[in-house]
Amino acid sequence: MRIIRWFLLLANLLVPLVWGLSGFSLWGAAAMFIVHMLSLWATFWPSCQWWGEVTCEFETDAPELWLTIDDGPDGEHTRVVMDVLEKSHACATFFFIGKRCHNDPGLLAEVERRGHGIGNHTQNHPAYMFWLMGPRRVSRELSECSLTIEQLAGSRPTLFRAPAGIRNCFVHPVLSRMKMNLLGWSARGLDGSCNDVDKIVARIEKRVKPGAIIVLHEGRRTDEGEPLIMKTLPRVLKIIESRGLKAVIPELL
Repeated sequence: MRIIRWFLLLANLLVPLVWGLSGFSLWGAAAMFIVHMLSLWATFWPSCQWWGEVTCEFETDAPELWLTIDDGPDGEHTRVVMDVLEKSHACATFFFIGKRCHNDPGLLAEVERRGHGIGNHTQNHPAYMFWLMGPRRVSRELSECSLTIEQLAGSRPTLFRAPAGIRNCFVHPVLSRMKMNLLGWSARGLDGSCNDVDKIVARIEKRVKPGAIIVLHEGRRTDEGEPLIMKTLPRVLKIIESRGLKAVIPELL
């Protein structure tokens, strides 16, 4: 992965130079196109490992998987989500947006007290701009969110999830400096852009297995204005239980 990362970085620097020196030839244009397409793939495909390691599944011999919930906290609905999890004896990792945590400062400590985990999901969730940010802005988004979580929960997060899973070449060096791991997923229902409960659950159901990492989202609403996760989460938990699996928070070495 490191070799591929350095290849892409050097190619993005050298290919335009060579293209210019060659008089903007057709083969140079083709090389430019290929390099840019490879870089875009590494940036926009959430499970691509070219910019650095992304944990999309975890190894286990036990009947267990990992449930993760992005984009919170969502007011009192986050507590209701935890109530639903508790009824199924399930644990989850919440990837919180830093600026939203200040709306309910006591919530984060409660999340950990109830046996769940908290991850970094940037301070402001710049979903459409994060991949365009330079190293300073990337570092600021991550460090401010981690500081917010540490101040309110009492512990510093070790996991990060990029907004929509999209990141650029600057993210992994920042994560390495902050001693954090990038967590992806292996099962998602696209509930960040779709509010059809049946379709969301069906997409996830196909990928429910030991070691899977499921992602759901807070803050989305149905057409009737109800929290979407309150429609999807109970059904996903039933699928997990029907397959004899348990939602846990694994320790990543």
